[in-house]
Amino acid sequence: DLKILEGTWYGEAYLSTGNASVILYVKGDGSYKAYGRGSGSFMVVGQITLADRKLSFSSSRSIGTLTLHTDGKKETLRFWRADGQQGSEFERVK
Repeated sequence: DLKILEGTWYGEAYLSTGNASVILYVKGDGSYKAYGRGSGSFMVVGQITLADRKLSFSSSRSIGTLTLHTDGKKETLRFWRADGQQGSEFERVK
């Protein structure tokens, strides 16, 4: 169920032009918007989907998979681009 991802996340995107600070807003249906600042400001719109217990995403910039990690107090969401590179990493804002 994608509702587990719903909320606000803060993290860093790893771009070819350098790293950027990003705030990510995920809705219960898996749609999201990300706003970033690095070498310039940007906005990314995307969709997270769940199929066969695997999370994937498609956005206005890339496609790939993502994983959710929980260690008790902290939740981390990691996006991996289809080319195998880690695209971004976020922690849930409480």
